[in-house]
Amino acid sequence: MVAKLNMVNANCNAMQPFVFEPVKQVDVIAAVWVRIETLAAQEQLNKLSNAVKAKHKAIFNPTSHINELPTDVYCYIQLKDASKTITTGTYSSLHKYKDVWANNTWMLATSILQTLPMPLLHF
Repeated sequence: MVAKLNMVNANCNAMQPFVFEPVKQVDVIAAVWVRIETLAAQEQLNKLSNAVKAKHKAIFNPTSHINELPTDVYCYIQLKDASKTITTGTYSSLHKYKDVWANNTWMLATSILQTLPMPLLHF
């Protein structure tokens, strides 16, 4: 089986000669510029984050330890029975608008696709 794969691979390599595209060199100045822009944006976001946290200090304070939390019960949440079944209703009005909805969705999708620039394909 390996011999057959090697034979097929050799035939494929013979049909398609290797064509190497030139590789563009790394632009160091552009890489440094992008990194500086990233760090500046990160610093700006950190400042905004700190400002929001300072403005809403009561919300962003760390949670107290469980031993420090109050033990008084102010409310009780009654959970619903999970074994109950949900009954569904039949609404004829939804079926009435099904075709209209399908046509409008199709028209919306086609109008969006018409406004998008199509990629240029080279073969």
